[in-house]
Amino acid sequence: MSAASEVSIRPAAAGDYEGIRILKNEIHAMHAAARPDFFKPVAEALPEELFALWLGAAEEPKDTGDAPASPVGRARYSLYIAERRGADAEPVAGSASVVAYLLMADASFSGDPVYRDRRRWVLEELCVGEALRGRGVGSLLFDFAEEEGRRLGYVSLELSVWAWNAAATRFYRRRGMSARTTRFEKTI
Repeated sequence: MSAASEVSIRPAAAGDYEGIRILKNEIHAMHAAARPDFFKPVAEALPEELFALWLGAAEEPKDTGDAPASPVGRARYSLYIAERRGADAEPVAGSASVVAYLLMADASFSGDPVYRDRRRWVLEELCVGEALRGRGVGSLLFDFAEEEGRRLGYVSLELSVWAWNAAATRFYRRRGMSARTTRFEKTI
């Protein structure tokens, strides 16, 4: 039986912090190992203030009027978790019942003089605990993101993948994603 059949998805709540924090630290360590020039080796990758922002409990910085308005509205986050079903579920790597999380953002364009109005549903992070990777949980979350985006009236599901992360690139291509742009860099 796949792990996906043993989990359910729901919006995250304040009590999910510890489970999400453990997963975020796990995925941050992977990113820091792959790109130490970009990511700091931190002991805590998910401060409580950031988690509160993801839940919508904290206010985002206010536009002071000093900078031009961005064509992309302020991101509004939606945070979901995949958790083991049932009260007798065994914890995974100390994360209680949280086995994966999905962070989505509304990054819609509206009223821009150059770009067409566009409802964009951006997958910011999809993290499955190492113990359950390759067992269908990521696919379950991706399908959920697509269905939820459609239900909410978005016209596109978008995401970015680090060039070094071939496994993630394969995963998203198998789900029908295709490259729209390529971002280059050069150390100078």
